[in-house]
Amino acid sequence: MKARILIVDDDPHMLEGAAMVLDKDYEVLALGDPREALDRVHGFAPEIAILDVRMPGLDGFQLMAALKETRPDLDVILMTGSVAESDRKLVRAIRGEAFYFLLKPFERTVLLTLVERCFKLRRLAESNRRQMRHIQAELAHARAFQRSLLPPAEAVVNGWALAARYQPVEELCGDLYDYAPWGDDGVAFFVADVSNHGAGAAMLTAMIKSAFHSCAPAGFPPQEITERVHAGIKGFQTDHFVTLLAGRLSRGSLEYVNAGHPAALLWPPLRELEPTGIVVHPELSQPGLSAATVPFPDDAQLLVYTDGVVEAQGGGGERFELERLKGALQGTGATLLDHVVGAVRDFGGGRPLGDDVTLLTVARA
Repeated sequence: MKARILIVDDDPHMLEGAAMVLDKDYEVLALGDPREALDRVHGFAPEIAILDVRMPGLDGFQLMAALKETRPDLDVILMTGSVAESDRKLVRAIRGEAFYFLLKPFERTVLLTLVERCFKLRRLAESNRRQMRHIQAELAHARAFQRSLLPPAEAVVNGWALAARYQPVEELCGDLYDYAPWGDDGVAFFVADVSNHGAGAAMLTAMIKSAFHSCAPAGFPPQEITERVHAGIKGFQTDHFVTLLAGRLSRGSLEYVNAGHPAALLWPPLRELEPTGIVVHPELSQPGLSAATVPFPDDAQLLVYTDGVVEAQGGGGERFELERLKGALQGTGATLLDHVVGAVRDFGGGRPLGDDVTLLTVARA
């Protein structure tokens, strides 16, 4: 099927000449009345319009604007036989987003070359749009897959109440949390943060989830979870690293490993559970991490979060920081987390978050 070109010029000789130049390679509709062009544009559906500037009733600029209302992707070539105020007309053509501005008379090869160039750019633009649609579809699948890695935001597992909030800033982010029953009365969990965003970070989150669940037969020992994450990250580029807090809770005690992750909060009384080692990085031969065990009374609450919380910025560039987080600890479970997320957003004054935000709280049900 030939590409379609609309030519509108009240000069019959110029109209016939332009049509003869183009109708060998293109389907051409040549009209001398701009009003008729508006009536027939729907049925003809041109891809390019070549319009004379000086026409009675409706000039080329007005016709271009009217045609673009119907066909926003239409490319327009304006032509004029008047050299008076040519610069002003050129500026007006540019502002109207015309593809090109021609002074008559012009060589037939100029018109042919210009039209060929316009169609070539249109094909390239359409190819780019197809590619973008493909990328967007792939991103949607990847985003759905990454979301599928997350367990329910609220659950009761072996008598433990867990609640989480997950707020990614990009389609593919580096935050992840998960939990699973441990034995008859315990629960294992982790919160991880992969540096950077995009497909590489998303692939790493899937690897971390796999490492966590592969430790189920051994009872989810936090140190083994971290070691398996370290083994898995070696296959990735060195521009990615992971901070991770993995833990398991039984009645009366919490065992955890914190690999360079922000300090978890445990209360009452309110205290910080400091990191037990450095980040997990592919260039480190050994994780170099140890596990810590702390008492966990029946009335205690634990909050694990990613650095997007404390590093959230306010209007003056200041950070939310740990002290503000401590002051936002009101309520329990989902109520507490919603209050914290609301405090972070209020602090930012409604601006978009600068980094992914993930929070997980655990307490006796």
